[in-house]
Amino acid sequence: MNTNIGGDITVDGITLRNVTTDVPPDGAFFSYMMNPNTTYLEGSSFDFVEKKNVSLYYYDLHSLVPNKSISYNIVCLADDKSESARIEGIIEGKEYHDWGQNDQYIVSFIRAKVMELKNKK
Repeated sequence: MNTNIGGDITVDGITLRNVTTDVPPDGAFFSYMMNPNTTYLEGSSFDFVEKKNVSLYYYDLHSLVPNKSISYNIVCLADDKSESARIEGIIEGKEYHDWGQNDQYIVSFIRAKVMELKNKK
């Protein structure tokens, strides 16, 4: 496939440059062509931390596999009662065994999972 048809083309303020190649453009090039406002950071990328509030939470236990595991969902809410975090997981192995018949264990386990958010960087 030879796309050498000569010259640049401008459509609605977007300039498409003529390329001579027998290889179709890759996804990154296509993405840039479709959104010319894409700008790469000079140097390196960076991470940022988003601050969220957690004032209460609720949880549910589901998908019980007797004597093996149980899944949990925890929903954390902010002061305004909007959802601020969601935690999902499976209790199995030693944790499942330690739970046994002790409901306080599961309450403490869930609370510990919520408190891990406080220390998350």
